[in-house]
Amino acid sequence: MLRRVLPSQEDRIRLKEISENILSRIEHLAALRGLSLKAMLVGSAARDTWLSGDHDLDIFLGVPIDGSLDAALEIARIVAPEHEEKYAEHAYVHARVNGFDVDLVPCYLVEDASKLKSAVDRTPFHTK
Repeated sequence: MLRRVLPSQEDRIRLKEISENILSRIEHLAALRGLSLKAMLVGSAARDTWLSGDHDLDIFLGVPIDGSLDAALEIARIVAPEHEEKYAEHAYVHARVNGFDVDLVPCYLVEDASKLKSAVDRTPFHTK
């Protein structure tokens, strides 16, 4: 029974490789543009609570409180050129990357959860 719900070692390795590749591409593009940006894997993949067959990655592009979500969104568009732009409180990128559904979500890096600038800013706290 557990074999049907727990990801295999191969699935874990593949998820790690793909997520690390996306994270490093984001940070590389940010560095080239002189942007202070932190790429973060969040959600069930980051907490290692994802289920076998669930190929969803949530990657947040954190900018300083005085930074630009638009600049982070532009990097997300470049990382996933074949994407669909979606909106929650603000725009984010949804794409299919190497068999994974990936959401690339700009957010603010707030120090204190009581000082959120947007609703998605609380997600990194859930991962911590």
